[in-house]
Amino acid sequence: MVSMDGGTPQKIVDKDTGSATWSPDGNILALSFYTRTGPFLATYDLRSGKLSQLPSSTGLIGAQWLMQDTLIAAARHPARTARQVRVVANPPPAKGSRVRRV
Repeated sequence: MVSMDGGTPQKIVDKDTGSATWSPDGNILALSFYTRTGPFLATYDLRSGKLSQLPSSTGLIGAQWLMQDTLIAAARHPARTARQVRVVANPPPAKGSRVRRV
């Protein structure tokens, strides 16, 4: 990441990532991570520098912001080409809650 005013690039993650998208207010970056066990989603908060995996996001890729507090992401079944779309809240849902399928 680098400021639009220029400067030295800043590394924000040391993991394999795919797509990334900024929240409407420009403070949170939603990222798709890829691991040996499958993809998942996380957010990086520019203000705090905190990287957080979103609960129940295993298997989700390609997050996009609908509104400041709402992300959508596609889920790909490993044996099929069909996709599901899920709504993911940010900040992350309360502990124990699940991602809503639509």
